Amino acid sequence: MRRSVRSVRHFVYDFQECSSSSARLVGGRRQRILIQANSASLHTSFTNTERDRFLLPHNKFANFRALSTDAVARVPDSVADAHKAGPLVEYERRIAAGELMDGDSCQVGTLRELQRLFDEIVESADACKLDRYSTSDKSGRSRWLWSRFIPQSTYSPVKGLYLYGGVGTGKTMLMDLFYDQLPCSWRKKRIHFHDFMLNVHSRLQRHKGVSDPLEVVAGEISDEAILLCLDEFMVTDVADALILNRLFGHLFSNGVILVATSNRNPDKLYEGGLQRDLFLPFIQTLKERCVAREIGSSVDYRKLGSAERGFYFVGKDISSLLKQKFQELVGEHKVGPEEVEVVMGRTLQVCMDFVFQSNHVPLAADGCAYFQFEELCDRPLGAADYFGLFKNFHTLALEGIPILGLHNRTAAYRFVTLVDVMYENRARLLCTAEGTPLELFQKIVTISDAQQMAPRTSTRSRRSDEADLCVDNELGFAKDRTISRQKRRLFESFNAKLRDDVRSHGRHSKARHFALLFTGFGGCTRRYGVFSASAEAETLDFDDEVSKIRNQFEAAKNNFLSVPESLAGMPKMNPKGIYVNKNLRLDNIQVYGFDYDYTLAHYTSNLQSLIYDLAKEHMVNEFRYPEVCMTFTYDPTFPIRGLYYDKKNGCLLKLDFFGSIEPDGCYFGRRKLSRKEIEEIYGTRHIGRDQARGLVGLMDFFCFSEACLIADIVQHFVDAKLEFDASYIYQDVNRAIQHVHRSGSAHRGILANPQKYLLKNHEVLRFLEMLKEKGKKLFLLTNSPYYFVDGGMRYMLQDSIGCRDCWRDLFDVVIAKANKPDFYTSEHPFRIYDTERDTLTFTKVESFVPDKIYYHGCLKSFLEITKWRGPEVIYFGDHLFSDLRGPSKAGWRTAAIIRELENEIRIQNGDRYRFEQAKFNIIQEMLGRLHAIIPNSNRSDAYRCLVEELNQKRQEARKTMRKMFNQSFGATFLTDTGQESAFAYHIHQYADVYTSKPENFLLYPPEAWLHVPFDVKIMPHHVKVPSSLCGT
Repeated sequence: MRRSVRSVRHFVYDFQECSSSSARLVGGRRQRILIQANSASLHTSFTNTERDRFLLPHNKFANFRALSTDAVARVPDSVADAHKAGPLVEYERRIAAGELMDGDSCQVGTLRELQRLFDEIVESADACKLDRYSTSDKSGRSRWLWSRFIPQSTYSPVKGLYLYGGVGTGKTMLMDLFYDQLPCSWRKKRIHFHDFMLNVHSRLQRHKGVSDPLEVVAGEISDEAILLCLDEFMVTDVADALILNRLFGHLFSNGVILVATSNRNPDKLYEGGLQRDLFLPFIQTLKERCVAREIGSSVDYRKLGSAERGFYFVGKDISSLLKQKFQELVGEHKVGPEEVEVVMGRTLQVCMDFVFQSNHVPLAADGCAYFQFEELCDRPLGAADYFGLFKNFHTLALEGIPILGLHNRTAAYRFVTLVDVMYENRARLLCTAEGTPLELFQKIVTISDAQQMAPRTSTRSRRSDEADLCVDNELGFAKDRTISRQKRRLFESFNAKLRDDVRSHGRHSKARHFALLFTGFGGCTRRYGVFSASAEAETLDFDDEVSKIRNQFEAAKNNFLSVPESLAGMPKMNPKGIYVNKNLRLDNIQVYGFDYDYTLAHYTSNLQSLIYDLAKEHMVNEFRYPEVCMTFTYDPTFPIRGLYYDKKNGCLLKLDFFGSIEPDGCYFGRRKLSRKEIEEIYGTRHIGRDQARGLVGLMDFFCFSEACLIADIVQHFVDAKLEFDASYIYQDVNRAIQHVHRSGSAHRGILANPQKYLLKNHEVLRFLEMLKEKGKKLFLLTNSPYYFVDGGMRYMLQDSIGCRDCWRDLFDVVIAKANKPDFYTSEHPFRIYDTERDTLTFTKVESFVPDKIYYHGCLKSFLEITKWRGPEVIYFGDHLFSDLRGPSKAGWRTAAIIRELENEIRIQNGDRYRFEQAKFNIIQEMLGRLHAIIPNSNRSDAYRCLVEELNQKRQEARKTMRKMFNQSFGATFLTDTGQESAFAYHIHQYADVYTSKPENFLLYPPEAWLHVPFDVKIMPHHVKVPSSLCGT
């Protein structure tokens, strides 16, 4: 046996040497090796005919990145990738360069996830073995043999990403941003899911003699690409469904990181498919190895831009129009019948004739093909056949698309697949149909749609056309995608000059021209059953478009003079509402945990002044700061929560969700810096990873006094022209603030005059008592000492404690001086605090007794003692990092207490704010239309003048809204552009729900299901004011 093992290992070693020598530099270029069934049959990816079988000739250049790992670039990878900082940075750069419209808030969360993934992959590149020049030579069949004797790599340390959403939400654009930012030297591959599965089946055919061909195929794929990007993940084939779990199990075990886009929630994949029970383990595997992220948007980006001048002929007897257009397209080019090989030796005959002007015209010429619908969709063809077809043709004329329903359900499935393949290969479509794209699919519905229609469709007198209703979740879900893509593939008749230019450059050049001609289906008119634009309208009249928008802007300015009455009818958000980031079922929550400061305890505004004064005194007396600092006073109008302090440059920053500095949110001392000054300091408004290491977040309610004191000291040093290190100022102020809390000076000051600093709170007692009556468990977990908590609770509840002897009876466990956030990661033991002797006992804590007080401890011991499971626990706190980050990572549900939420919602509910927001949205929409319609080469003086005036009005609206919240930094949750702030981003990260006070939960029954609003654009408590309310 030992000799057999040694022989196999020698074979593996020899095979690796063979592979390595074949993979060395050839002619100065490094090339990747693909291994065939025969171990001696090695050839480079540039001669892999199996891969080329599914690659369109005219798309080989454009899609090379999608089907193979790139060869070495002509410039060194380190130089080519030096500027790549991630999709967020590139997205912002494109917005700043005018290549994209202002950031879409619907895509914000997805961009953050992509940036997170990008950063994690960059940091773990060595562990993931992404560099193709330093990877192991064990590949293909050798991996399979090697794995029999030596354990292989485990899961990648980085989780992938599964993006799903409706059509036109920008999934492809986001994937482009992500993929293009990845270094060229990495083992990465981007490919359409259909094409990927065809490649997998082809490999399985080659390795059919192996005992486990899936393992060999997975080894080959993971040798080629550790980062696998799949577009349009959609499982419809039972053969694919049955192998996916084992295939991706091997891929994930080999360290593959998956990034995929799809129209379907992972739980809805292959819904209703044959033997789906065998497919369900793959869904679980997918959710374990990938973060699922939904992209929601009310805008279909495929419809934006210039109007389409396409041809979609509606009617049963108008095929002559389609044939005429087809003949015009072919022109004088030599034509003839063609037999096309599609896949694995199968062929399609493109030679049916039609009669036009007494001439027989074969239906294939110059990369264009003419088919009857029945020929492509009523025959046993699949995605592989369609890929093969569009390998040879860039344009399809399809005659006779019928209304789709139950009687032709199989044909509908094939039509959906056909359009998907056309879209992926950027092929173009001319067609005749019995109805518009929407009408073609009107009889195909999902189960939920059918249930809503049930009262009508279940009656005996229903119409005959409803008898053809097809209830199919897969088709019903796919129809929106197909309709959108069908519209986008419609072919634009181009003029003779363009046709001559295209032909002079050959078919490949034509395909690239086609890729630029189409931006959507909007703008077509329906006349005599034909959707088309005027043949004479070859280009848009840009000056007329500018004049049109100018006239609309002038009309809108008249409506800006007063607040319209229609704003009063808009819904108002509840300042005391609970707002949901992640769905939460309160009936599943059995344990409620609370922080004390600014959660159960309500403080007055006087507390910030107290902390400010005590801290500055400590700095003057202990750190020998100038005596003039004693004259400083706290300014409540200056700071907001969620700022960052730059310890290197001494600036207070307000960041947006991109990690970029808000233009009007950068202060050096008490002076606001201009955009030019920001660029001089930081180079760009975006904060890179290296710069971010020097930032500290000011996130809790005690940060107001800290931020104000930092700014005042910096300003004094600047005015006095004293040299200083910005990091020393932060360290000293932070130490002073910490001393105020740890020394107890703030606690003693509060308890000495509680009526000045504490608010009595009867509602919180009602909330706690209600929870106890419902049988819930309660615990208090705070960093404050027990004497301070006890004094504060007695004062707040002294008039309403009722029959209870002590507030401690409300809680099952009370933990003080917990030392959060270390509590969640350390292994410190619990100690019992003796309240009478003011000391810690030496008794080992093995259980919690209700009338005892506990100090220190850790989460691990807490869970071991209580046996409380993570998902049944919710914890309330005000500090996003110290209070909520640890619990959220431990599996607890989290509730953020944001006191300023009430005030900001009241401002947003006001008519004046909503009026300014509507003005801002109107101007933003006009700027977007100008950006989408007017190309750079046609920007006239009138255009530039209009853009300048629109930007000025937009800036005025921004400043007006900003001053409603805070004179210096504006709103806590929003930037001036209406996007989320970095603080709001952290709320998304760590808070399942957020509200202004814990007692707001009294407004909801304990069994309530709290759901994320379906139409959330920014944060759940925001309402977007439509521009139509201002009369535009």
